[in-house]
Order: sequence, then C-alpha cells, then structure tokens
Amino acid sequence: NKATAKDKAAAMREEADALKYFRLAEADADRASIEAGNARSDTLAALELEKARLEAMPGIIAEMVKPAEKIKGISISHINGKLGEGTSPINQTIDSIMGMAVQMPALNKIGEAIGVNVAEGLNAVVDQEVSKKD
Repeated sequence: NKATAKDKAAAMREEADALKYFRLAEADADRASIEAGNARSDTLAALELEKARLEAMPGIIAEMVKPAEKIKGISISHINGKLGEGTSPINQTIDSIMGMAVQMPALNKIGEAIGVNVAEGLNAVVDQEVSKKD
C-alpha cells in the first residue's frame, strides 16, 4: 500500500507540474499577443481605423439621407442673376438646400465624435461674414 500511495503522490505531483507548465505557456502566449498588439505600426493602426470607418459608412449615409426624405417642396421667393448662363440660380439654390439638408446631420455627428459643435462654428463664420459687410 505504501508503494501505491507513493505512486499516487508522484502522479499528483506530475499532474500539478504539467498544469503549472500549461498555465505558464498560456501566460506566455497572452503576453506575446499583448506585446504584438502594442508593437503594431502606426500604419496598421490607421488601416484598422479606416476599416472601421468604411464599415460604419452605410449607416452614416442612411442617416445623412433621412432629412432629405422629409422635404415636401421648395419655394423660390427671389432670384438674382441671369438665366441661361451656366447653372441656373434655381438649380444652384436647390442644390444648396439639398446639400445642407443631407450634410448637416452627418457634420453634427462627426462634430460630436471629435468634441466640436458644428452649429456654433457655422454661426461664428456667418456672424464674422456679416460683420465684415457692415
């Protein structure tokens, strides 16, 4: 029975040693993975960021188009300029309105993401331009 007890004890020590080496190997693999992630180049990080942006693009475009869906009609109350020279003022006005309706929500979201209030920035530019004309 003493021999059996010694054999069992030896088997348990071997099992414990094997488990210890397994755990050390796991820790080494985790450490190597972390070091590889930390050592990646700026180019790879930029590539991963660009990939994430591209994956988000369909959702961004869908949000950009939503305001244009609400436009029921456009009324032109005053037109300056001569018709027949290049793009007509009506088309320019419509293009401007549609462009703003489509772009502003996306610009606001981008501004929120980087901590900039786009509306305040645009108001400041408009105020500056108005004060130049006074």
